[in-house]
Amino acid sequence: MVLGFVGVRRESSTTFRAGYLLVTDYGRPIEFHYTAPVTVPQSHQLLYGPDFEPIFFSESLAKPMTDRQSAAPHLIVVASPALLRLRQMIPAPVVYVFRVSPDGPWACQSHPEFAKDQGIFEKAASMVPPGFDWREIFERIDAALAETKETSPLLVA
Repeated sequence: MVLGFVGVRRESSTTFRAGYLLVTDYGRPIEFHYTAPVTVPQSHQLLYGPDFEPIFFSESLAKPMTDRQSAAPHLIVVASPALLRLRQMIPAPVVYVFRVSPDGPWACQSHPEFAKDQGIFEKAASMVPPGFDWREIFERIDAALAETKETSPLLVA
């Protein structure tokens, strides 16, 4: 099983970068893609209003990286709910994964138009090794992006 993980970093109030890591069901890396820094003037962010992050993160950052992948993921996990819009642009299921409580079970959120993606996550969760940490992969993406350029921490909701 191939799993994809997409995260976005804010380098400044107007500059963003993203990373996309494909891993096996054991969390072993298959391939990694990342964007160059992209600057969006504050005025443009204001004009998009609350839709800025879902549109920009998904269309300008995440989608181009998924276009370059060589392995098709069974599921893509995103670092924040703003990236769920990516699902409208690609055939792979997309979910935001989180813990219900600090030591509680994993849960997920999908794009409202793709509620079936939650069932695909549940199936994938049953196939990964016990103790698989669905959020730890974002720490790896963040560290890899930091190696490519000193930046601020990954935006994780």
